[in-house]
Amino acid sequence: MNNRRRLTGFVTRDKMMKTVVVEVTRTYKHPLYKKVVHASNRFKAHDELGAKVGDEVVIVESRPLSRDKHWVVESIVRPLNETVDASAIEAAIAEIPVAVEPVAVEPVVEAPVVEAPAAVEPVVETPKAEAPVVEEPVAVEPAVEAPAVEAPAADEPAEEAAPAETTTAGEEE
Repeated sequence: MNNRRRLTGFVTRDKMMKTVVVEVTRTYKHPLYKKVVHASNRFKAHDELGAKVGDEVVIVESRPLSRDKHWVVESIVRPLNETVDASAIEAAIAEIPVAVEPVAVEPVVEAPVVEAPAAVEPVVETPKAEAPVVEEPVAVEPAVEAPAVEAPAADEPAEEAAPAETTTAGEEE
């Protein structure tokens, strides 16, 4: 076994000749926020084994084979649609040895009931009388009046602004 990196992922594309796209997903805890992060990378890998979409494969680093391809499919871990015959399952179940041995059952012995001593009297709490609630008088400060503002008398005319003189562009004085 050499010391090349090996990653496990799922084949997402197999449309190219002898090349598959493998998605490798990893989960880790964020160092600052302590939240689980799911990160995924896609690698193009050289495929001599004939992996199909959905297969779980192991890819291993290699020398650059093209511009984007520097991984090789090492093995197919689990094909996507691996069919298992029902007869194969039944045969596997039939091979399991079933050992039925008589098990000795011991009778259950009941422990004697021990009663509590009668000299102990239960403690009964009596409700305590609550002190009457005395309401304290609240000091109310007298309201401060706002200074009076004098309004102009109705018989005095209000000051009128003098009309502004307007000139037109064609007229000059």
